[in-house]
Parts: sequence; structure tokens; C-alpha cells
Amino acid sequence: MTNFEQIISEQEGRPILGMAVHRYNPDFLEMMAMFGFKAVWIEMEHGLLRFDQAADLCRIASGLGLLSMIRIPVARRDTVSYASECGPDMIDVPMVESAQTARDLVHFAKYPPQGRRGFYCSSRAEGFAINESLQDIPQRVNSELALAVQIESQAGFEHVEEICSVPGIDAIFVGRGDLSLDLGVPGEIDHPEVSRITEEIMRIAKLNGKRIIIPGSPNSAAHWKAKGADLLFLASDTSCMTAGLRGNLDAVMQSYEQAASNHNHPGK
Repeated sequence: MTNFEQIISEQEGRPILGMAVHRYNPDFLEMMAMFGFKAVWIEMEHGLLRFDQAADLCRIASGLGLLSMIRIPVARRDTVSYASECGPDMIDVPMVESAQTARDLVHFAKYPPQGRRGFYCSSRAEGFAINESLQDIPQRVNSELALAVQIESQAGFEHVEEICSVPGIDAIFVGRGDLSLDLGVPGEIDHPEVSRITEEIMRIAKLNGKRIIIPGSPNSAAHWKAKGADLLFLASDTSCMTAGLRGNLDAVMQSYEQAASNHNHPGK
């Protein structure tokens, strides 16, 4: 059983709640865990994190009881290998539009007989080969590491059946942001056509035994829970900082307005 499945089994029917991190900030992970979040998305497609930093964040997440997911930009041997050796609980690849890309991810991330990952015993993914035999490492890594692919385009949607049929893929991540862009309604992630395709992808994925990952706002959590989401990413370190800054500035402006009102109407 993957670590992803283990945490799902502990949720009592509710999706795992997570946040994304775009920068190296261990304090943010610690605060996430203290608030009760259960998963962290380590962003390496658009973010500027290095792999040594990603490995540190995976290590910290493990110590805090957080599920760690690294999103890499492509399912290429080098990037999959680097991400795998960081020791995440899950690797995610964006913009998957063919079953072959999904097969490539499995091929590079899993040891034989599931894939052709190169054998290595000096990273945290293999526990530095300290407490287990070299013979046991491949089976453990294969059983613990989950793999996810993102469907976030019309082309991906057209091939969703084939993608979901690939053995070794554990979850489908529906990327509504890029899907809205591809459908000509950029940023309208709740547009009827975006919603229709999203729910159809989820239906097909569930029929094929795949877990569902989806980004959504806190206000939409109940909706996606009802639709069968297994992992829900609610926000990021960037959006949390933005909300905090905006909230503080709005409070200052409101205090100015209140003071001015009191000055203009001293009797009230």
C-alpha cells in the first residue's frame, strides 16, 4: 500500500487537505501541520525550488506527518530520477495527453518488474540502505511511492480512458486552471464546460480505480468531497501571504475611514 492510500484510509471518507509550496520555507510546513493539514504539494514545474531543497521539504514533511507530493515539469528519466531520490510520497507530472507519458513516469519511477528505475541506495528514498537489505529496497520503494498524472487539456480529456488504464498510475490530478485556458475561458475554473469535463474525468478515473486530486478553494471543499475527491489542495504559501497582506492593508484602510468618520461626526 502506498503512503497515499494509507493516509486516505485514515480520513473516514473526507478528502486529504493540503497546501502547495512554491519556495523553500520549512516554517510554512510546520505551521500547516500545526493547523491540521495533511499534505504538501512541492511545486517544481513553475517554482524555483532545487532538488536538494525538495528533498529537505520531503524530510520535514515526513517528520511532521504530512504527505509529500513533488510536481515535476516532465516525465523524463533525469527529472523523474531526481524527484524519486528526494523520497516523496508521490510524484506528479503535468499536462499528460497520452498513455505513453503515463507509462514513461511509471518506467522511470518504479524498480523492476514494474519499471526500469536505476538502482541506487545512497538517497533518503532508499533510507540510505541503513536499516534494510539491498534486496528489500526495490519492493518497499515500489509499494510506498504513488504516481499521479495531470489531465488539464482537451487532448488529455480525449485520451483519458487510455491514460487511466496505465498500470502503476495511482491518481489523476485534474488541472482546472490549464483546462480553462485550453477551452478559451482563462481563469474561469467554474465555467460550465470546465466543470462538465472535470466531472467526466473524475467519473472515468474512479471507474478505473484511480484516486482523484483536485485544487479548489476552501468554500468548494464540500462540493469536491461530494464529487469524490481524495486529495484537495486549497491554497499555497503565495496565496496565504497575499491574503495576509491584503487583510492587514484592508484593516488599516478601514481604521482610517472609521477615524475620519468619527472626526466628521464627533457627536455620534
